Amino acid sequence: MLRPCDAAQPRRSLHTVCGLVTALVLSACAAAGKPMPEVADEINATRDPHTARFLPGDTVAIRFAHDPTMDQSVRVDSNGEASFLNIGRRSLLGKIPEQVREELEEAYAPKLNGPPDVSVNLIQLNPEAMVAPPNRAIHVTGEVHNPGVFPYGGQQVTLIDAIARAGGHLKATALLKQILFVRWMPEQKTWRSWKIDAREDYWGNSKQILMQANDLVYIPNTPIDDVDIWVDQYIRLLIPFPYLVSPATYAGTP
Repeated sequence: MLRPCDAAQPRRSLHTVCGLVTALVLSACAAAGKPMPEVADEINATRDPHTARFLPGDTVAIRFAHDPTMDQSVRVDSNGEASFLNIGRRSLLGKIPEQVREELEEAYAPKLNGPPDVSVNLIQLNPEAMVAPPNRAIHVTGEVHNPGVFPYGGQQVTLIDAIARAGGHLKATALLKQILFVRWMPEQKTWRSWKIDAREDYWGNSKQILMQANDLVYIPNTPIDDVDIWVDQYIRLLIPFPYLVSPATYAGTP
């Protein structure tokens, strides 16, 4: 049985069709990023070989072989600094334990009767508990079912794994051929980003992009015209650590 026609329905349908057509046109006109298999080696070469770097929220545990009374466990504050007995505040942000050990031994040498002989350990936040704010995580946002922050404990996670953790992409709106991938480079203290063509045709390829802590994946629904502006406006709202740097330290998209 036919139901009475809703006079507003054709208008709503027209708006819907126009919206879909517009989205399709924008998607078709958007220049694709570099195909994922072609850019995987380049991105993977930027992975930090040091998985343990001090970030806000970590604890630095130092032990003195010849004077246990000086042993300390100190929390790294939001500025990336920690306060130590007899030598005061020191910046630990982004440093590996070996760097911290060398600096502490030099600082404590005049304070002790013998050689400092210091050992330094980094104690991380529990990556499963994700104590807020998370200081080691993968960020996936944009056109996915469950955008958010996902704990990263050093295991191998590919770009496709990261998207899966966020519930997968929204098939009707996700612009997979222009995914924005942003990485913090701790040695250079700067951002770097890539536009990636990560359409499903490439998912079975042997060359996959490997993630690291604090990577961000953004799946747009329309082209990103100016990556520099996007990063400056949004990235610092999404990732709290270790980005205590000015916008001028952004390396841009290759």
